[in-house]
Amino acid sequence: DGNFLPAGGYRLQDGVDTDTVDDWGIASFSHGEENTPTAGTFFQKLVINEFLGSSTGADEEFFELYGEPGFSLAGLSLVVIESDEGTTNGNIDFHFDFAPEAIIGGNGYYLVANQNTVDEYGVTPDAFMDENSVENSAYTLALMQTSAIEGQTSVEGIDESAVLDVVGLWDGNEGDTFW
Repeated sequence: DGNFLPAGGYRLQDGVDTDTVDDWGIASFSHGEENTPTAGTFFQKLVINEFLGSSTGADEEFFELYGEPGFSLAGLSLVVIESDEGTTNGNIDFHFDFAPEAIIGGNGYYLVANQNTVDEYGVTPDAFMDENSVENSAYTLALMQTSAIEGQTSVEGIDESAVLDVVGLWDGNEGDTFW
């Protein structure tokens, strides 16, 4: 019908990870306030902080990590996993492998973005990804060890200990499964 749910989310600012939906908000991306986590009772060295996936057509897409400044991203990947109901559920749709020299910046952030994000928000990403890398439907976004997905087309059988952080984006359709 031409109506789409927001295609992104952000980690809430209290800095406490409860592993529940209460950790996240739906992103409006209206050029509002910066989302800066503050100290909490639990600190993970690296988390998916914000993300924006695709809607219809070419648009802004980005992933933002938050972590300890100087933390190495070598050997890690951001993985987009098909989460719509159906035979392709669990397939790896896209992955971004961090360069060996990639590290969390002095401000605690690392941004992976496409050129449309640069043009729209005036940001300078730490790394670029191709246009339309993220699909237009439900998906799971995982930060995981690259070695766990090498040669894989699906996440079936991947050892959960290889996953550092994960979040799912639901498009509102029944039967979607997140990993």
